[in-house]
Amino acid sequence: MTAAIRNALIGFGFAILLTGYGAAISGGGHWTLPLALALAPIPFGFLVWPAAWCLLDKLAAERWKVAFASVLFAHYLGLAFFLSREIESDLYWFRIGARQEGYVFVALVVPVLLWLSGQVFLWFRFFRCIRVSQSKKRNDSAQ
Repeated sequence: MTAAIRNALIGFGFAILLTGYGAAISGGGHWTLPLALALAPIPFGFLVWPAAWCLLDKLAAERWKVAFASVLFAHYLGLAFFLSREIESDLYWFRIGARQEGYVFVALVVPVLLWLSGQVFLWFRFFRCIRVSQSKKRNDSAQ
């Protein structure tokens, strides 16, 4: 199994984890922010995670860096669009759920931390790849 396929499967697993958790928390469509974190831009968001993770091992070439950044930028745009359109409805349902003890942690903190952990990992790998390629260029030019 190639590294790209392995990473795509890991990204797919991450998408399933985020989507499953978001669906469980959403209560059939109420408080959908956790689902938006997994699926933005809807309806293509489920492909964002495998695509981004698949591109991690191809970042040595400049075009793959652009592709990687474009995939995540599309995700952020989809998330911003969702937040601009659905925030009132989501806040209404969140306030109702927040009356229950532990709801804020389970419905907001956990999904946001899961999403952020994926983002931190992906961007860390992206910038590490850039740093490595820059040091290789400097070493090649010094020789």
